[in-house]
Amino acid sequence: MDRTEYLIIGSGIAGYSATKMIRHVFRDSMITVVTKNKSLDKYEGRLSSRAYDDFEEKDNWMLSTDWYYDNDIELITDANAVKLDTDKKIVYLDNSREIQYRKLLIATGSRVVQPVVEYGDKENVIIIKTPQDLIYEEFVEPKNIVILGASNSGISEALLLHKIGKNITIIEHGDTILYPALNVEISEIIAKDLAEMGIKILKDGEIKEFVCSDKIEKIITSKGDEIAVDLMVLNKGIKSNIEFIAGSKVDYDIGIRVDERLQTNIEDVYAAGDCVEFDNQLVGQWDSSLKQGRIAGYNMTGGNRTYRYPDEIKILEIDDKTLFSFGRTSSDKCYKSEVKGDTIYQLFYDSEDMKNLIGIVIYGDISDKDKYVERILVNKQEKI
Repeated sequence: MDRTEYLIIGSGIAGYSATKMIRHVFRDSMITVVTKNKSLDKYEGRLSSRAYDDFEEKDNWMLSTDWYYDNDIELITDANAVKLDTDKKIVYLDNSREIQYRKLLIATGSRVVQPVVEYGDKENVIIIKTPQDLIYEEFVEPKNIVILGASNSGISEALLLHKIGKNITIIEHGDTILYPALNVEISEIIAKDLAEMGIKILKDGEIKEFVCSDKIEKIITSKGDEIAVDLMVLNKGIKSNIEFIAGSKVDYDIGIRVDERLQTNIEDVYAAGDCVEFDNQLVGQWDSSLKQGRIAGYNMTGGNRTYRYPDEIKILEIDDKTLFSFGRTSSDKCYKSEVKGDTIYQLFYDSEDMKNLIGIVIYGDISDKDKYVERILVNKQEKI
């Protein structure tokens, strides 16, 4: 059996940044990295502009094999973790190796998955990853387009296709649109405006039947209305690579559940990156994985830094109005609404005393958004 002080499962940006942090704190500690890749001499990811700002020029090809060897880090390539025993602190690999650790980081990432839906194999159903993918599809012939899901991506797709004269119907499995990014109050207002633009929104309970041949022909609603379908658009999602922890004592659902220190429910076991479920959500962002890896690595060395869900700016143009959101904006509690002219403001706070602003939604004229963003950033005490 092999033994190491710090075991990192995964060599993506979360695993790398954690490894780099541990080596920075402890120059002589034994670190072992396990990766499914056969070689790390080519980085196939895409760095964002902010990510480039965080690294020196020589680190842009940071996943090269030489970097690990030069920093006295054991690198095990072409291997997958298949089992975890947290009582014995052992990870079992598919090459028959067993590694006992003192501290463990799981940074196994995620993979793109296609949605599994009934009628998904029909010839007029397409699957895309982002709204931008629509520009690569042929939309001259289809007139009546159905979009599955009223997430931010689904609404963006609907608005884009509506602008070029398509008849759009959105099917939403949940009770409200744009969940969990927004709360029910503002979602219902936006849904009403979309309907007035001519974009139909159907809930599952409003659908009686899909009429199909080799393709989806039409949808019959519970009210007896018929909606023609020339094309149905599905969105790809991500799924955490966490199969090897099944049967262990590590808590997980859609991802590995962690606290603000990125530690799991098991002492000395941490997780970072796309495999993490934080605050009941998968973050799935490159920059967030970078930050999580740093924080997890530092805390594994005895530090005490905390991670907070990223404050992402989202903007949607809806007819003559603009939807702007920043910070934590999904709560149905600890918020207040204000109306100024034709503009709606939702201000979100971290407690019922309504003192510490943590999120803002503006729907209408967003020209004064910067003052709210500044307040949120000042209030946020992030020790990174």
